[in-house]
Amino acid sequence: MTDFVPAILTTGEHLIRCNIQSDGTRLLDVLNDTGSKYLRVTDVRVFQRTGNHEVDRVSEAILAKSSLSLAIPASKRHEAPEKRVIAYTNKREREAFLLVDYYAIRGNIQLQGTNDPVSLLTLEACQFIPIPNGRITDSALGELDSVAPVVIVNRDRIALIQLAEQNDPASDLRSAIRDLVGDLTVETDAPTPTPET
Repeated sequence: MTDFVPAILTTGEHLIRCNIQSDGTRLLDVLNDTGSKYLRVTDVRVFQRTGNHEVDRVSEAILAKSSLSLAIPASKRHEAPEKRVIAYTNKREREAFLLVDYYAIRGNIQLQGTNDPVSLLTLEACQFIPIPNGRITDSALGELDSVAPVVIVNRDRIALIQLAEQNDPASDLRSAIRDLVGDLTVETDAPTPTPET
């Protein structure tokens, strides 16, 4: 049995709603599979990127992975849940801002080793990078266009990436406590008592 994953894909000028042949694997794994440069897609609806004008519908097609800017799983259920535990690796999350073709994306990026964006893109990251909690703005629309549990970004289409500064956890904890209870230092004009001897 062949499995398909519903997805929203973007290319330079088009938005594509389709089902991608996945054979039981996650969309991210299908995109990062180096054994094929193409995706088999079905139930394809092609739209202009800026607006809801539907350009065409086709029942089946082949799509070049290199043409993709973004991929967003369109299903709320987790893909391939049986592989979730196997695919887990310990990662650190940092807030990130990316420009990818016509899109500005804010979300989290998961790092395994480096904190350096150049090393991340050249040594650590696969071709397609997941950005959890992605907030997407289309530059032509100039407003928040979409929020997605994960936005998968084509590494070669990233024009700019910025990783938020890593915060000191102890400083964050002190700030959180200060926000909850206020500053605990008390200022007074009264003289400081001296111990009696």
